[in-house]
Amino acid sequence: MNTVLVLTADEAIRGRVARSLSKFSIFEARSEGEACQTLRLVDIDVVLRDSKGPAGALAGFVVAAKEIAPRTLVVAIGEGAQDEGSADFSIPEAFTARELDAVLHHAL
Repeated sequence: MNTVLVLTADEAIRGRVARSLSKFSIFEARSEGEACQTLRLVDIDVVLRDSKGPAGALAGFVVAAKEIAPRTLVVAIGEGAQDEGSADFSIPEAFTARELDAVLHHAL
């Protein structure tokens, strides 16, 4: 695994992910449309998606992502991510580099 797509409009989350995953190829998307376009063009191993937004939005994105790239894993970032249950893994919004590394290691 060496490619990660970060889907969030939150600059702070993107920055923390970039610092934590320096050994990965990181792609960024600010919207689900951009993320789906990237998934069509690049072989992405893991999508880190901010779970903020309307109820059901995470589940809808996971379905769309799996249709495009069935083997891509989705990690939801944030509170309530566990409640929707649609992502492969989840981490808290205030994740540490160690927590992020652990979930990616577990995904392997």
